[in-house]
Amino acid sequence: MEPALNSQAIITRYIYMLVTAWCVIFVVAVSFIVSEVQSNAENQAFLRAKTIAERDILYRDWVSKSGGVYIGVSDQNQPNPFLSFVHDREVVTRDGAKLTLVNPATMTRQVYALNNHDSQIINRITSLDLMNPDNAPDSWESSTLMELGRTGENIHSAMVLRDGIEYARTLVALKTDASCLECHFDQGYRVGDIRGGLSVMIPFAPFLEAEWSDSIYLLLITTLLWLLGLGVIAFFSKQLDLGISQVRESERQLNIAETSLHYLSHFDQRTNLPNRALFDDRLIQAITHSDRVGNKVAVAVMQVANFAQICDTFEYSVGDQLIRRIAETVGVCIRPDDTIARFGRESLLILLPSILVKENIPRIIDKINVILEESLDIEGHEAFVNASFGVSLYPDDSKDPMSLVKFAETAAARAGNLDRSNLQMYASELNDLAHQQLQLETGLRKALKEGQFSIYYQPQIDAPSGRVVGAEALIRWFHPEKGLITPDIFIPMAENNGTIFEIGAWVMREACKQAVAWQKEYQRPFQIGVNVSATQFQDPLLVDMIENVLAETGLSPESLEIEITEGMIMADVENAVDTLVDLKIRGVKIAIDDFGTGYSSLSQLKRFPIDRLKIDRSFVSEIDENNDDQVIVEMIIELTGKLNLAVIAEGVEKVEQRDFLVSRGCYSMQGHLFGKAVAADVFNEVLTAGV
Repeated sequence: MEPALNSQAIITRYIYMLVTAWCVIFVVAVSFIVSEVQSNAENQAFLRAKTIAERDILYRDWVSKSGGVYIGVSDQNQPNPFLSFVHDREVVTRDGAKLTLVNPATMTRQVYALNNHDSQIINRITSLDLMNPDNAPDSWESSTLMELGRTGENIHSAMVLRDGIEYARTLVALKTDASCLECHFDQGYRVGDIRGGLSVMIPFAPFLEAEWSDSIYLLLITTLLWLLGLGVIAFFSKQLDLGISQVRESERQLNIAETSLHYLSHFDQRTNLPNRALFDDRLIQAITHSDRVGNKVAVAVMQVANFAQICDTFEYSVGDQLIRRIAETVGVCIRPDDTIARFGRESLLILLPSILVKENIPRIIDKINVILEESLDIEGHEAFVNASFGVSLYPDDSKDPMSLVKFAETAAARAGNLDRSNLQMYASELNDLAHQQLQLETGLRKALKEGQFSIYYQPQIDAPSGRVVGAEALIRWFHPEKGLITPDIFIPMAENNGTIFEIGAWVMREACKQAVAWQKEYQRPFQIGVNVSATQFQDPLLVDMIENVLAETGLSPESLEIEITEGMIMADVENAVDTLVDLKIRGVKIAIDDFGTGYSSLSQLKRFPIDRLKIDRSFVSEIDENNDDQVIVEMIIELTGKLNLAVIAEGVEKVEQRDFLVSRGCYSMQGHLFGKAVAADVFNEVLTAGV
């Protein structure tokens, strides 16, 4: 690849040199045109000024040779006080008219006054040896007269800036001749001496504009030639580049193929992190080195517990960026020789070679947890990561590299199920738990087909009358071998493997069907409450499923109450509002379950079209003894009143709890005081008894 690169570099260098030279030529040409425009404009202005001055000198010469001109005396034309020495300064004609002598200087000054009044051209007569103060020179005229006196020249021109305007100035010397001595004999002049000058000042801008008007086409042609030259250079440079492009492209493709092959076999394409193949290779190397020096090797699996929630909050594609940002953050806490690799969609593999003692592992994980407490920036949004870690050690847990990874994954899964710890070191007992977990997940897929699920109903009553007004439907799984399995165990499994949608639709259908049967049998209103899981609530087909079930079973929408938790709606507020509004306009009731334990605020609560709040059992269980719980419950009841919401208390087990709630205005309740969750046939007895 080197020859092609060298050739390309040489061609590029010469092209740059040629373009630079051509641009220099263009700049020089433009500079020459600008200089010529300036020079020609100055010459034209000076020529005009000189012509005007020479014309005025002819007028003066004519007047001088004529001995002056007599004009009538008037208010505007009084005898010149500077000619008082002339004996015939005033004369009277035969008819009595008075005339006064006008000398050349006076005539010139008067003509200039008329000219300067209506023209931008400024003419004046000036002298260093003054008889008339009006002829006093300015600084330029003074220095020019002295310069002409030294050099003996007759004329001098220059460009002058005056009052922000550029002028072309010309001063023509007035030299003494014999006729001048008649008036200036007492000033000591001799024939040929400079006694003053005619100063002409012409605005320069019109001459410059005229020259630019004549030269603009030349400048345009020069620019077009420059652009044409650049085009020619570009054309030939492209031809030269095409001459070596095939060789360069072949070498580039070969290099890309080699690089891509290495990259694809060792790195995750979406995150640029090492993949499993590269991790396994480094793990084998670490084990080999450990055998020589006697250290341990740790394999850690880091699972992001809230990965799906973060992705759902933003968008699916953010998952790769999230994993990459987590890897960058974790990389700060570990050594440069350690390895972080991607492991599935929401996990990382961490290789920690050269571990001296097992007790060092928790310290490393603690460092990672501390830095993960800070938010991560994901596409301009803050995200907080909850992670669980599983760790296996070589040679303590296994000497097989593949088994070490499997054991670490098993430990991470166990850590994810623990409430108080996010680190689990591998132990042989975890394999037994993992095996049991796998059995349950396998059994869950066929439980619905084999009729292993049942629905239990817990009565909801109107406390003052003791009348049953509804029930909450609760699913139970009766495993043929393991017996009763509670929802808190199998619902997370169903959400992970996708069976939650089929199970949720079955519960919804069976509960609505049973509610219709009770309404017909007892001929009175009856409301059924059905819980919706977090994964179900995010399903875009949820509303359609509920609508289809209502149509199929014939249950009126107002007899169905959907129960969701605060955490579910706060995970994605905008989508939650849309889903709840869709349900609300169809007439379905909405209840917030376990209220008080989530993350909602009053301002956010007002946004949701809900009908009822369910006071969590944790606030009710000690309400007859705990003052803090009493205050919280009172505040919730007061809040529902102000928001025009209904309220129901869960977990009522004592008469004292019932009485306190009734005294505070909460009349709807459920709990063991009124009945546990029972099968439909047993619940029939509750309805018959009128509890």
